[in-house]
Amino acid sequence: MEVNESLVSTLLSMGFPDEGDIREALRIAKNDVSEAISVLVNDTRPAENVNNSTGFPCDLSSPSMAVVPMVTSTTAVDGGDPGASPCVGEEMHIDEPAAAAAGFPLAALLELEGRTFTEKWSIPFKQHESLCVCMQACTRLARDQLLEAEENATRFINRALPECFQKLLNSSQVNTWMHDIQEGIFDMLNFLIELIAERLGYTPMCCQLMELLALALNPQTEYHKRHKAKKTDKNFWKDKLRESLNSERLFSSSSNLNLHRDPYGYLCHLINKFASCKGFERLRNLCSAPDATVNDLAYALFPFGLCAEQVSTDTFQDYLKAACERALTMCTNLGKDDLKRRDLRVFQLLSGVRLLYLRFRDKEVSACDQARTNLVQAMLGSGRFNSRMNGLKELGCMMATAKDPSSAKKRQSIGLEPLLQWMQEKEVLSLALGDGHSLDNMQMCDGVKEIVEFIGAKLSVSDVTKLWHMAHSSPALFPVLAAAASRLPEDTLGHLLQLVQADWKAAKGRSDNWSKLVELVGLAAKEKALQILWEMAHESGLGRQQIDCVLQQHLALLKDYAKDNLRRQYLTKCVANIKAKQLVYPSVSYLYQLCSSLSNGYKNDAKNTLNEWNQGHELVLVLVTSIKDHQRDCYKQFGQHLCAISSLDGNYTHEEYLRLHLDLIHYILRNADLYLTKIRVLEMWTALISGDSSTETDRDAFFNWLVRSFDDLEDKTRKELFENHFLQLDIAKVTPNGFSCFKYFFERINQAAGNLTIVQPTSFNSERKLTVEKLELFGSSYLWSLYLRSDRPAVFRAALDCLMDCYYRCVSIRLKAGSAANDLHKRFLNDCFGHLNDSGSKGTSGVLRLLEFYLQTAESDYQHKRLRPLHCATYPGEEMQLRVDCDRPKRAAFQLAVHSHLTFGKLREELAIALNCDSASRRCARMAASVPARLRPDPTQPDKPIDAHARLADVKSPSSDACSALERALPSNLLADDSRTYPLLKRCLRQGVYEAAAVLDLLPTCPDPVLADDLSADSPLLTYSLQCLFSMPECAEQHATRLVQLAPERLTPRQLYLVGHLVSKSVSACDPQQQRLPDGLAAHLLACAASLRDTREPVGQAPACAILLNTLFGLPGFRPADVVSLSGFQSALLDLLVACPSQRVRQTLSQLLLQRVATPDCPELVPTLHSLLEGLPLPYWHSSVTGVRQASLHLLCNCAERVASVEQDWLTGFQLSQTAACQCQQEEDALLAGHLRLLAAAWQADPPDPSAGERLLPQLIGAFLMPADSHCRAGPLSRPAIYDLLLQLCASNCRCLRALSLALRPLHRIHGWEVPAPPEPRGQCGLVGLKNGGATCYMNSVLQQLFMVPGLAAAVLSTPDPTATAGDEQNTATAATTVATAASGSSVDGGGSSESGDGALYQLQLVLAHLLELQQQYYVPDQLWANFSLWGEKVNPREQQDAFAFFQALIDQTDEQAKRPLLSAFFRGRFKHLIESEQCEHRCELEEDFYGLHLPVQSGSLEAALHAFVRGETMQADNAYSCERCGNRKVTALRRTRIASLPPVLCFHLKRFDYDWLRGQPLKSDLYFSFPRRVELGPFMASAAGASSGDSASDGPQQQQQKEQEMQEQQQPSNYNLVGVVIHSGKASAGHYYSLVRERRPGELG
Repeated sequence: MEVNESLVSTLLSMGFPDEGDIREALRIAKNDVSEAISVLVNDTRPAENVNNSTGFPCDLSSPSMAVVPMVTSTTAVDGGDPGASPCVGEEMHIDEPAAAAAGFPLAALLELEGRTFTEKWSIPFKQHESLCVCMQACTRLARDQLLEAEENATRFINRALPECFQKLLNSSQVNTWMHDIQEGIFDMLNFLIELIAERLGYTPMCCQLMELLALALNPQTEYHKRHKAKKTDKNFWKDKLRESLNSERLFSSSSNLNLHRDPYGYLCHLINKFASCKGFERLRNLCSAPDATVNDLAYALFPFGLCAEQVSTDTFQDYLKAACERALTMCTNLGKDDLKRRDLRVFQLLSGVRLLYLRFRDKEVSACDQARTNLVQAMLGSGRFNSRMNGLKELGCMMATAKDPSSAKKRQSIGLEPLLQWMQEKEVLSLALGDGHSLDNMQMCDGVKEIVEFIGAKLSVSDVTKLWHMAHSSPALFPVLAAAASRLPEDTLGHLLQLVQADWKAAKGRSDNWSKLVELVGLAAKEKALQILWEMAHESGLGRQQIDCVLQQHLALLKDYAKDNLRRQYLTKCVANIKAKQLVYPSVSYLYQLCSSLSNGYKNDAKNTLNEWNQGHELVLVLVTSIKDHQRDCYKQFGQHLCAISSLDGNYTHEEYLRLHLDLIHYILRNADLYLTKIRVLEMWTALISGDSSTETDRDAFFNWLVRSFDDLEDKTRKELFENHFLQLDIAKVTPNGFSCFKYFFERINQAAGNLTIVQPTSFNSERKLTVEKLELFGSSYLWSLYLRSDRPAVFRAALDCLMDCYYRCVSIRLKAGSAANDLHKRFLNDCFGHLNDSGSKGTSGVLRLLEFYLQTAESDYQHKRLRPLHCATYPGEEMQLRVDCDRPKRAAFQLAVHSHLTFGKLREELAIALNCDSASRRCARMAASVPARLRPDPTQPDKPIDAHARLADVKSPSSDACSALERALPSNLLADDSRTYPLLKRCLRQGVYEAAAVLDLLPTCPDPVLADDLSADSPLLTYSLQCLFSMPECAEQHATRLVQLAPERLTPRQLYLVGHLVSKSVSACDPQQQRLPDGLAAHLLACAASLRDTREPVGQAPACAILLNTLFGLPGFRPADVVSLSGFQSALLDLLVACPSQRVRQTLSQLLLQRVATPDCPELVPTLHSLLEGLPLPYWHSSVTGVRQASLHLLCNCAERVASVEQDWLTGFQLSQTAACQCQQEEDALLAGHLRLLAAAWQADPPDPSAGERLLPQLIGAFLMPADSHCRAGPLSRPAIYDLLLQLCASNCRCLRALSLALRPLHRIHGWEVPAPPEPRGQCGLVGLKNGGATCYMNSVLQQLFMVPGLAAAVLSTPDPTATAGDEQNTATAATTVATAASGSSVDGGGSSESGDGALYQLQLVLAHLLELQQQYYVPDQLWANFSLWGEKVNPREQQDAFAFFQALIDQTDEQAKRPLLSAFFRGRFKHLIESEQCEHRCELEEDFYGLHLPVQSGSLEAALHAFVRGETMQADNAYSCERCGNRKVTALRRTRIASLPPVLCFHLKRFDYDWLRGQPLKSDLYFSFPRRVELGPFMASAAGASSGDSASDGPQQQQQKEQEMQEQQQPSNYNLVGVVIHSGKASAGHYYSLVRERRPGELG
């Protein structure tokens, strides 16, 4: 079976370290987390075979065991699949004398457990095998009365033996086993009987063996039923009994049975076997002993009660009769203390006696039944929880056997009618209910539920009333009432419903149990419940949850009846509610679900019924009217503040109201095949769209509804609504949803007119295809208005996309072909010019953007060389790299270098050349979605990857005439030839409309840029003018000197980029001998570059700076004197070379300077660079600018000697901090690594003197690499740098290598290096873990919670040992020593001896100190495991305990040793118990300390549990309060508990663990329990309940002092925040604890 990986992660997060063990446990547990935890904690996996010859684990060194391996073809009882072949395995023979000398054969026990406790078990059944050997050894030990003294024998009796016989006798495969297996099992039963008989020879009686005797003699086991036809050998047993007992009288014989009964020969054989071993004699002696208990008699008599039919009369008379009579007497005389015992087996005893009396003394059976019922009655009425649970358990068995007479226990039943009569006469239900204070227990409540269900229709009105009143204090009784409601008679049910209605009306549905009340009424399943629920929903003052819950229950009942008259009745009531404006939203919701329920039947029937309902009640008209009325009422109340969350009744919002009405209208129209009339549509349009009271929420809801209900409108209604209302709607009211609605109507109306076609998606084509067949479309002018005038960005983008579809993208191919394309482009351009003239600045930007996208999209397929190149192709663009992914199988992705001014057609050409595409290629390339908009075929879809289909044949140029004709038809040329274009676009640039520049880039360069005027203009026109200079060389030379006049601070990075190119181009055009910068231009370029040094590389700035530097230093005619003498040259150079964030700028300048330094004609530059670099301060060489240092490293070559000297001095004086263990702090580590790398680079450029390396070696090894103090060692960054430096020093220097060897030799010893490998350091979270000692998770989870309490660790560690004397320095410094020990980095094995003390206080100090200061990953609290005690005994690390019990014990022990409140100061609060009675004027107040509030999980939530905690309970009957002031008079009283004072940190203990009385084992509840992150405890305080008023047990002065204390407690804060949770995962028997803790600020407790 595959292991669930998520469960592996879950168990790893709980703290289980070994992933292999986790996977094995999950495999064994079949992916059950609880079972897997049990396997991991208890290690219940079967023993593995470790000895190849014998097949079982053994210890060959043990002198008490002799193992003789022998392989034979023997058979074992196989627990595999039915019908599987018996397994052939290895048989183990043990030498009996040797085993006897050993006492007990441990090897056989281990082998048996390995074969038994596994999924595919195989139990040996032959003599000389492990099971038989172990039983024989136990028999010998029992004969010597040493059985309990042998630990392994006890283990065998308690664990392996019951499991073996349970599987052998009750397996479902018994009938499939072969004859030799059946005989072998019978032999094992004989050995078991012999063992039991021998053990009866001395006291006390072995309970486990007697339970096995009951199993072996039970005729209802599968094995005995399989052999019930066998007969016993009468003569054999006469001879056998004569030998052993000197008597031929049989104890059991098949011939003694009636002819119609089965002989059960094997069972008779076992009874006689028991007698022959003197079992009956020993049993009689034990039962007649004076100290014999009820349990002893139960163990003795019950096995023979099961097989009473096979026991002879003489046997009963001689051996069992007296015991039965004594048993009845003892059962009658049991006291109250006896009844409360969990292990009391009185009912098992009575069951055994009753079975024997049925066989031999049938007249005495009634006495047994009478004793049984009396005991149940006494237990239920005792008032003690354990006694009541014992009584409920037995009563449940009595009811189960009475209801099922065919069961195997039918002989133990007293009958259905007698039991019912007895329960009614004795008022057993009232006894079980008691005072109600125990009904929060789940098992107690289940027992009451069984009683109620059993009594059923015979429940009286008084019983129901009592149940009802108790249910308010114990909500778990509501399901009990609900389960019994359907069986109640009419009068009782009516009374119950009256109680429900009265409670609902009085509490207005606000009680804590309102949902249970509704469920109770619904489960009554009577027609009157419908009317009751309807009335409950119409009570005034109900909340939304209450109304919805009631109506949902009502609707569920109505659907179950499926009666049309009832549905019509409540349909009419819903319509009446809507018209009367009463419960409108719930009524519409109910109506919607009622209509939806019709779809469960036939479609035609549902359609006809819905039509009928609509016609009969005018549902659509009622709903439309309700919408208008609600809109008017909301606007009247809220006015302009009306919004989506506005609510008239406080329950349902305005948005919910509208959407529900519109959804129901849509449902009725769609499912009833109805059309909505024009009048109703216009009414809703006026109310929700065009009206003054409409809001954006209204419009969005109605727009969405129109799209969904388009097909439910008539054609004339659609067209009139679109033309007369949609196209007249104010642009400001069109939301994104409104535009989607407009577009839907726009397409459908034009489709109906034949202007366009729409192909909907199909299974073959997943895309919706729109095709424009005619260019004149209805509503296009309104679409332009939405695009140009809408203030909503989403509407603007959607309108742009729609316009592109209508003008080009979705236009039919026939309208794009030939001369029609020319008309298409001209029509679009004319529309654009028309809107440019009529629009303001905002509209102009929109038209230009649309024009830009149109040009790019329309010309994306043109791939030929242009005769009139576009303007963007004439000036240099920014370099960029595009990632290209190829579909070719052997072609990897690559980077394509392009410029930002490329069009998409040019990009495809470059791509085709890069791919070497030929005419046969069919592959395409896909480019990443980060391509700029200009390079996209469709700029309106920026997120769509590009499929660039490009073949070399497409790139080849056709004839010049064809190209000329195609190029002239392009929209860019048509636009450029229009005389209005360039003046209009220039005017837009002067006005700051940047979209005009993008359009100009897509047109040919302006033939008349008018440069003289434009260069002086401070506008985007300057950029365009600079770009135009590239296409006019003569103008570039003419205006090169004018560039000096441009102030750098006024130029944008893009303009500076162009200036650099222009200067470079103009100077490069000169004669090489005359190439030099004009006067003043060098200083100007340097100032321009310096103005860009602080940029973080936004688009255009880093390239601009780089091109300026290249122009300044890269020209062939570079003259250093012109640059070095410039003012501010050194500071600007330093900033650009070192401090500039742009890597491109730093690299460009470094490469240029290296090139210039290498040339012989630059002598002025070298001294300048030397003085500049030598004077750099230290921060420039810090590790944070490592990239700068690497980029400029070559410039340091001439300064290497000075740098090396400075770095050696720095390293000599540097010392690592001692505050961190195992590694230095991150900052110090990075700083040291940087200095080491810099020294290595300097020595690489200029090799050092050998003596310098020798002097540095001791510092590197002794101070950084292997220091004496292991906590001051170099970190992970600096250690590799030290090794590299050592390698560099020793690579070619023998003296350094010898010095290194001498330094390392003292650090080496025989067993390895002195410095051990460092353990795992403290985690990044800064916290230290605690190792699990096997089952100490309960400790670790609590200790981690304590450590995270602010101030607790400091308080514990500052507490001295109170037993210390003035001269005892060791004891007075306990806490300080503890902290110092942890800070020194003790090993994770626990940290030293326990000489300082073994008390809880010292151990807690030790743990907290390590959690606080230890620099390792985890700490092992082994001293705490060895010294801590629970309940007076040392804890076992392999044994799990309760976490809260450990928490309480830790508080008690530490406070006791500190002799003052230490932990209790953080966690101790006080209860106030109040007892008062109406029958007595006195009252009693008692206070009690607590460390946590114990709350049951059955309440479901923290708030409900707290209410139940302070609710109080009635003390009455046997549990009545004894008032001392009234002479110990018994009075009925109310006992309540309140919180008197709260601790700084409050703990809640959820009581999930309980005891299963039916199975007799621990039980864990997995019920859901919710708790908030913040809780207010003020309502649960004693001061809130006024507990201090009235008479009390305190005197006058004490009472006054108590009142003052309560006033102080009333002022203390009662708000608590959740700061931690201790979680138990697993079962009650085995599990795992772990903690979730919230880190808190100082001073924040909880």
